Order: sequence, then structure tokens, then C-alpha cells
Amino acid sequence: MLPRASLSSARIRPRGQEPASTVRTSSCFLSLIVLCETVWVLESSYRYPKKRIVEALNSLLMVEVFRVEEVDAAWCAPRAWAAGKADFADHLIAELGRRAGRTAIVTFDRAAFSIPGFPYLAWRQAPCRDRATSSRAFPSR
Repeated sequence: MLPRASLSSARIRPRGQEPASTVRTSSCFLSLIVLCETVWVLESSYRYPKKRIVEALNSLLMVEVFRVEEVDAAWCAPRAWAAGKADFADHLIAELGRRAGRTAIVTFDRAAFSIPGFPYLAWRQAPCRDRATSSRAFPSR
């Protein structure tokens, strides 16, 4: 199962001609968000262990019909996640940052802090009294 995969050149036959699940396609775009959602579903709904999910991701990335967004980062992230403590998405973000030449990616996630290049920022926000003060917490550009 792949949540929200985008199909190009897809053809779905009318009811009765083929099973509803049959889709013919020349390529399928697989975004990084879909990879993150897939990991999340396998972890939270199916309770798959990390090792099994990493194997599934590696198998998924080898499917020729998929055109994977940032394919090199998508290949590296599961290996880093398998060896690390942070979430898959955090390792993917770290890999994308490294590939973009970034030496540090700021996080509020204590688990992501374990990834080299992720300095942790403690977040302390004063209680908001109304909407006007809450907009100051995240100033617009």
C-alpha cells in the first residue's frame, strides 16, 4: 500500500472489465512525503518493527516504475534511520540538508538532536493572551 502516490499515464478500466485495484502505468511519482507517510502507517497502524520497514523501503525504492523525489536522499535515509534514534522523517530532513550544503538544521525534537548537525533548541513560549500576541511568536516575513 502506498498512500497518495501520483500516477502518470495511468489507465483504470471501467467496473467489470478488470479488478478495481488494477492500474496500468508507465511511471509513478513517489514523493518524500509519501515515503514518510508510508513509514508512519507501517509503524503506527501495523506496528511493524523498524528493521522490517527499512527492508520494505529498500524494496520500494528498487521498483523501476517509481520515479522517486530526491532519490539519493531517499536511499540514504533508511540506513541512517536503522542505526539512529530519531524518526525516519528527521533522518530524511538531515540527509536533504547535507545534500543542500547545510551544516546544521535546527530542531525542537529531542530525538532528532541525536543526529549530527541537528542542534536542539529548547522552546519556551510565554502563554498567549489573545490572537494578537500569538502572532508575535511566529513573525511573518
